[in-house]
Amino acid sequence: MSARKVFLTVLAALGMIGIALSANASDYPTGPITIIVPFSAGGPTDVIARIVADPMGKTLGQPVQIENIPGAGGTKGTTRAKNVEPDGYTIIMGHMGTHAAAVSLYPHLPMTPKRTSPRSDWRRVRRS
Repeated sequence: MSARKVFLTVLAALGMIGIALSANASDYPTGPITIIVPFSAGGPTDVIARIVADPMGKTLGQPVQIENIPGAGGTKGTTRAKNVEPDGYTIIMGHMGTHAAAVSLYPHLPMTPKRTSPRSDWRRVRRS
């Protein structure tokens, strides 16, 4: 991954954090936030998650933990994120491989990543 792509990815992630912070949820967060990375530590997805986690934690005033769950091309970690209680404290750091290519590669996925599907297992992070 080129330095330009990394920079643009981090810039986009920080922009999303800014949008999320503009919400009027004064009592959020009250505990640590977990970013699930569905790949091994040290890979590009893990590095981006760690770059985003540091300023995110400082801005929100809560620790941001990285949880690496490698296996099956990212589907193990993605499935773990799907099965977590939807309390707003867990984020998946996926990419086109975990949310698009996996649908073609694995015909019996335990989750439906397609957002337009009525069976979709994912919800947007949005302002209240």
